[in-house]
Amino acid sequence: MDNEEDASCYMVEEKAFEYDYDEEFDWENMTLAQCNCSHPLHKFLEVCVSKCVVAPNTLLFGLTEEELFEAALPALMYLIVFLVGTVGNAMVIFVVNRFKRMRNVTNVFLASLSTADLCLIWFCVPIMFVKYMSHTWFMGRFACYSVHYIQQFTCFCSVLTMTMISFERYLAIAYPMRNMWLSSIGRAKKVILLIWLVSAILAIPTAIRIDYETNISLSGHRVH
Repeated sequence: MDNEEDASCYMVEEKAFEYDYDEEFDWENMTLAQCNCSHPLHKFLEVCVSKCVVAPNTLLFGLTEEELFEAALPALMYLIVFLVGTVGNAMVIFVVNRFKRMRNVTNVFLASLSTADLCLIWFCVPIMFVKYMSHTWFMGRFACYSVHYIQQFTCFCSVLTMTMISFERYLAIAYPMRNMWLSSIGRAKKVILLIWLVSAILAIPTAIRIDYETNISLSGHRVH
């Protein structure tokens, strides 16, 4: 079982790299702002270091009262994205499946697009919100690999689906009499199934590039 207390989840090109750290920088007493992955320090390191020694005066997610107040706006934005995305995409799927007159080729593609968006919203948004608020990763190896894989998977699904919607509309306008191959719901569903399969394959390299570390040293020349 992994030690999840000091774990971090990130995507890097290499597992280790040289870093000439500042001798005067107090690595063992980093502030909460410096522990945040959005801090410029982590952009320079190209890796989110999450093993930090912080002040004990902390509240929710290890944040002080002032930092918790500053995090209120991002938390509100995450909540709005989650609620609006869930309601909007769920309504599209419901309408297309509930009302037969709404089941045309374009709307079937839109329902597939909404399904991919829901996968992203329900799985990735809450996890990334917790990561943003806690400045660390404590959800384990499986979630580390899964959240990045699903992000890429749904991205490919969305892009390919929108491409097919544009292509189908082009054929319907430019060649209305030659659009019979994609004019049925059955053919559209087969294309959607192919899109999801191709997207699942294209997202595999993302999982390979993910590094999950349980012990990160901040006091040496190398970060592993």
